[in-house]
Amino acid sequence: MHCKVLADDENVATVSDDTEVIDEPEIDAPATTELVVDENDTEHPGNWRFDKGAKAGRTVHSVYTESDSGKTFVLYAAFKAKHRPDWMEQCSKYLALHGISEHPTR
Repeated sequence: MHCKVLADDENVATVSDDTEVIDEPEIDAPATTELVVDENDTEHPGNWRFDKGAKAGRTVHSVYTESDSGKTFVLYAAFKAKHRPDWMEQCSKYLALHGISEHPTR
């Protein structure tokens, strides 16, 4: 016995009395709160790269997701780095995707 996977209406054309139909269960993707960033999307704020300092060359998304200190850095860059308006703009756009619109109070 051999098995051939058929697509669309091709299945209907091959049904006979001796055809065994196996129903496949629906697969539900698990819910996630993780922000998925397409690394090829150059317009996505998560793909913006820091140009100076210890994080130079790294994307906002990679810094933010690396650790708690990375989150702290991106929060600083978004809301406190007034001397770097380009950092503030891109990091605040990225944080908005996480639902963060202001620096959290400690």
